[in-house]
Amino acid sequence: MTDRVPILAIFVCFNFLFFNLLMGQEYSFVSYSIQQGLPQSQVYAIVEDSKGYIWLGTHGGGVSRFDGRKFKNFSKIDGLPSNYIESFVEDDLGRLWVGTNKGLALLNGDRFEAFEKKDFEKPCYDLVVTKENRLLLGTDRGIYEFDLRDTSFRRLTLGKGVNSQRINKLYRSADRLYAATNFGVWRIDEKPVNLFLFNDLPSENVNDVLLDEKGRLWCLTNNKIIYFGSRSDRLIGNSDLDFTQKANCFYQQEDGSVWVGTQDRGLAIFSPNTSSWMIIDESKGLANNNVQAIAHDGWGNQWIGTSGGGLVKYLGQFFIHYKDRLGVGSNRIYALHQGADRLWFSNSEKGIYYLDSLGFHRFKRDSNYLKVKCKTILEDEDGRLWVGTEGKGVAVFDSSGMRMITQEERLPSNWIGGIVQRQDTFWIATYANGICQLFFTDSVNIGIKHLNRYFTKLPYAITNMVKSPSGHIWFSAKGGSLGYFDQRGRVINLGQSDGLPGSELFSIAFDSLNNVLVGTAGDGLFAASLNDLKFMELTLPSRLSSENIYLTIADANGHLWVGTERGVDQLIRNRAGVVEEVVSYGVEEGFLGIETCRNAVLSDYESNLWFGTMNGLMKHKLSDANVEKVPPKLHFERVYINNKPLDTLHYLNNHLRLRYYENRLGFNFQGIDFYDPNLLKYRWKLTGVDKDWSELTSTQSVFYPKLSAGWYTFQVEACNTDGRCSERVVVDFNIEYPFWEKGWFRIAFILSLGLAIVLSLLRYVNGIKRKEAKKREKLEMRNRVLELEQKALQLQMNPHFIFNALNSIQSLIVTNKNKEARKEINTFALLIRSILHNSRNQRISLADEMKTLMKYLEVEQFCQEHAFDFEIVDDVGMDPAELSLPPMLIQPFVENALIHGIHKLPRRGKIKLRFFLEDHILVSEVIDNGRGRTAANARKQIGKNKHESVATLVTEERLRALKGKANYEALEIEDLYDLEQPTGTKVVLRIPVEINF
Repeated sequence: MTDRVPILAIFVCFNFLFFNLLMGQEYSFVSYSIQQGLPQSQVYAIVEDSKGYIWLGTHGGGVSRFDGRKFKNFSKIDGLPSNYIESFVEDDLGRLWVGTNKGLALLNGDRFEAFEKKDFEKPCYDLVVTKENRLLLGTDRGIYEFDLRDTSFRRLTLGKGVNSQRINKLYRSADRLYAATNFGVWRIDEKPVNLFLFNDLPSENVNDVLLDEKGRLWCLTNNKIIYFGSRSDRLIGNSDLDFTQKANCFYQQEDGSVWVGTQDRGLAIFSPNTSSWMIIDESKGLANNNVQAIAHDGWGNQWIGTSGGGLVKYLGQFFIHYKDRLGVGSNRIYALHQGADRLWFSNSEKGIYYLDSLGFHRFKRDSNYLKVKCKTILEDEDGRLWVGTEGKGVAVFDSSGMRMITQEERLPSNWIGGIVQRQDTFWIATYANGICQLFFTDSVNIGIKHLNRYFTKLPYAITNMVKSPSGHIWFSAKGGSLGYFDQRGRVINLGQSDGLPGSELFSIAFDSLNNVLVGTAGDGLFAASLNDLKFMELTLPSRLSSENIYLTIADANGHLWVGTERGVDQLIRNRAGVVEEVVSYGVEEGFLGIETCRNAVLSDYESNLWFGTMNGLMKHKLSDANVEKVPPKLHFERVYINNKPLDTLHYLNNHLRLRYYENRLGFNFQGIDFYDPNLLKYRWKLTGVDKDWSELTSTQSVFYPKLSAGWYTFQVEACNTDGRCSERVVVDFNIEYPFWEKGWFRIAFILSLGLAIVLSLLRYVNGIKRKEAKKREKLEMRNRVLELEQKALQLQMNPHFIFNALNSIQSLIVTNKNKEARKEINTFALLIRSILHNSRNQRISLADEMKTLMKYLEVEQFCQEHAFDFEIVDDVGMDPAELSLPPMLIQPFVENALIHGIHKLPRRGKIKLRFFLEDHILVSEVIDNGRGRTAANARKQIGKNKHESVATLVTEERLRALKGKANYEALEIEDLYDLEQPTGTKVVLRIPVEINF
């Protein structure tokens, strides 16, 4: 049975539509297009992914991702097969698939991977993931399946009816698949069934299909909505869309209403309960009437994709925005007043307007006289309307018409800033000439009293004037002063000594807790109890959207509202009046008026709040204020290890196991919140490092350098302005211990260390033994050298030499050669003294050695029977006094040359001593012209010379001891020949010396 929309319902529908147009009520929308970052203004596909991002498919601009603050765009440069996007779907693994007019693509990190294998370049009008995790594609020639394993395409054989059709939409239920085609809608289980033909409907193009929570299948054709029941797919509803040319898409709200996106009439909202329609189009704030896509997000927002107007976010009716085209005259609303049966307001160009039960109306009784700024409106107790203007004085309207009260009638000024009524007296504040009282002396005549003439402390430049609940008249003036008239008529002035900041005061308001609230220019909101009037800046848990407070009001729930140049802030208070939360409302939250006008605010009889702004009139429904907000969503954008990004699936699905050197970790996270996207805060904690959670901050990344080995858990939350936080996202990771800290290595290390200690001890003991042996050897060598030196000393002073010397001196004395005797005695004494001096030192200078040798040879010249000559040659190339050597090394070889070389030589003998250096080695040559070693040995054998040169042997041992292990010959003896005849002997001694500078 088919349910048709009755004529009465259509009549109700059009009456409802007419009433909405008459009221001029504008819905709250936020529009995003190319100026806000979209790549293109034609949005044909919308989807929210599991992270909370809104993905947009455009016709010509590719894909765009929106996080509530900014758009990130992808095109063919980023891997897409085409910039014309038709559909999206997210699979069970969180991967995003994109259908284009030239094939399929998968989001992979920051790029797309296009699948164009086997010449598959068909348009993908829709995508769906089945419960078997199969990806189905709706194309212009039926349905294709994409194999996720081998990335191949396979056409499903579903019969000629489906195979040849263009698939406009695919919908998967728990056990069935529905396909909207250009030849009806098909139910696909075991066999395809065309529901249109099955229910005797003429088969036609179906643009969209969905299944509601009651099991009804909704089908959208070009000009109809048709819905089938859950049993046997019986037709239960059919509504003609006779007011539109084409319906593109539709979407069902939680309340059961169906939103239809049309090609030329914007949104058409259908209520199945009343079968009535409501139109939301450009006249009500929609960016464009060509609606191509509708979707919703997890925060309850509806997203509308248009062809030409970009993306639109529908904000509902938390704030209602009335603009000039909806009947408010112009957009700048400067004054508001609640009358007996209507709401009065003024604008900057069109004068006075009012809102009653029939809608908005222009107040025409002024005959366009009030086309100036009117900053104050009052409807008095007798029904008269008072309007304060800038430059034209006060206009009063009653049943007799309009009356102007100006300076010509003794009004202090024509520039009026405030009008209030207390009993029968009207208080009028002027911008430059103070305050006056106006009262009627009779039904026609008025009296004016200029109060500044009576109160010398009353300021002249009055910026605002209001009446408190107790009846006091409060005012503010330029320079930051505040004052009021008390019950006795006295003027009480308040200033900085009372806690006020000294800046200009924009607003004055009162609350139910007996407080006066003052909004300042740049210094925020101040409050004082009316009992003591000690002002203090209001303590707030977070900053206001601006410190310029243009208006202030307390709502029926006791919460405060302040208006600024950036929107309005709600200050939520507890019963004690303490502000526990600050909620800001700007464009993103539906407050489209943005900049509020000074003191243009009121609470009407139904406790709704009205705000005058620079961009129209705003209404806030107080009953909608306590809607529970959804917490933000949060995910990791990147995890970095040693500054390199890690694959997303790796850290989402597994515990990270890291090497010991992979210990520098960074975390970049992104929160999504479509309530207050610009005010998200984050806090995090790394278990094992951080003792407590971090402070809330807008920072979206954190870095930990040089973490030690162990298990860690990184947790992060995103929190909105209401204090609601997202679910914690967590990464567990384990940094492995380096091999040198593992158990097996420690055991091996301890064993190796023990072995090394044992070997070291053995080596140490052996070293000590070797050192002791060397030391002992050195001491023995030293003792041997000392013994040799002692022997050399003993041998150098042999008695035969001393006897010969003294005997020769005695012969000189006997022969009375006293002069020569004294000379020889002196030479002999110097020699003995030199020998004794040298013997006491371990080392002597080469100069001293040469002097000793010279004295010795001089004494031998005197003592020897046969004369000889000697020569000492110094070729060392430096001062001999700077070279030191052991004593008593050279003299034994000189003595040996005398005794065995030139003694009793038939010719005059000669001895030559030569000294020179070779690499810090002193070379000493002892050369004689004697008979040579062969002849000397022969004479020794026949007994002519029995002298045994023990000193030479001792000195040779000393030279070898001094040499040690050095690589040179310490002693060389060479026979000299001339024509094979011996001509002498050369002895070469090499002695290590020290150079003393």
